[in-house]
Amino acid sequence: MSTCRDCIHFDLCLENAKEELKSVGLNIDLENLPLSLNKCQFFKDKSKIVELPINIDDTVFRIVEYRSVLYPALLPIANVICEEKIVYIRFTKKGIRLYTNTFDFLQKEIGKTVFTSKDEAEKALINSRGD
Repeated sequence: MSTCRDCIHFDLCLENAKEELKSVGLNIDLENLPLSLNKCQFFKDKSKIVELPINIDDTVFRIVEYRSVLYPALLPIANVICEEKIVYIRFTKKGIRLYTNTFDFLQKEIGKTVFTSKDEAEKALINSRGD
């Protein structure tokens, strides 16, 4: 059974309760109370919270192979860094899938094919040229 300590608001509620008790002159040690009373209306179980690696509107960078459509024989293939914003996040059987306006990727691709900073993408681009 969940208790107050299992709630994401526990620390804040505990501080508020201490303040209220102090304001009426009571000095009760709340730290050692069992706190297994009925859940309040604001209870949110900590075990159900997922921390995402990236937020909506965060910028990601990826290396894209560019080929000239008009002059494929004349212009060499070039790798360029594309910058895009995250617009949607979804949980799938394969993991957390993040979407931009032009592509989507799994969370595990961050740092491999998708980067959270331009510096990381540039380093990966330089390393790929060395291979």
